[in-house]
Amino acid sequence: MKTEIIRAIAGQAWSFLTAAVSALVAAQSKTRALRNIGFTAAAAFFLLFLLLAISDAVTIYQTHAAAKELADLRREGWKQYTVWWTDCNDVAKAKEAEDRAEALRLKIIDRLTTKISETEAEYFNTPKAVEAFPFHTTLTSCPRNILINQFAHRLERLGEIIQRIKQRGGGSRTLA
Repeated sequence: MKTEIIRAIAGQAWSFLTAAVSALVAAQSKTRALRNIGFTAAAAFFLLFLLLAISDAVTIYQTHAAAKELADLRREGWKQYTVWWTDCNDVAKAKEAEDRAEALRLKIIDRLTTKISETEAEYFNTPKAVEAFPFHTTLTSCPRNILINQFAHRLERLGEIIQRIKQRGGGSRTLA
């Protein structure tokens, strides 16, 4: 994250250099009007540099925080998936595991919608017809095996989303 923040600040160097050049021109100017214009421009470009650098740093921090939170939820989801699958033939335990998985799914959708985008939330939540079903496993004997399988594939899609978030983390102003 530190490297990305440094890169983002370096990307705003044009405004800092413009401020420095304006200050240099103002300092060398013989007329008062040009000096005032030069120092005003230098101050304006330096302020612009600070605002852009801070904005990029905050965006990068928020991106990494969102990715970490989603990764934690994904780990929690895999644990819940294992519990659900393991207890799938015990009606009471399976219902409890399904309810926890559903609550987690809704929490992930909320985080994706508020911190990333509705598009990513929709991608996470939409089951695909081509998602492989792990045949030759005990999952086939589970009464709610399709829902358990969909939950696992959602967690896999969440991993893809987290990777995309990390890849675009360097100063993109796309995250809320």
